[in-house]
Amino acid sequence: MQADQWICREIQAAYPQDSLVSEEQHHTSPVQPAEAVWVIDPLDGTTNFSLGLAYWGTSIARLENGYPTLGVLHFPLQ
Repeated sequence: MQADQWICREIQAAYPQDSLVSEEQHHTSPVQPAEAVWVIDPLDGTTNFSLGLAYWGTSIARLENGYPTLGVLHFPLQ
């Protein structure tokens, strides 16, 4: 949860006009398709992580008007 909070805080500081959707947080406001939206999964591969396997990481994407414009995958043990 701390990683998620840090990622969201840093993105919001750099892109305050954008919306955020994170797998770890509860969202109450709907996201408009025309907005720029960041989609965050701070621990992609939770089961692998919990089993001690090396295939897990962080996934972040930015959508504009519903289309991906940026994608980042980080797998620290690979």
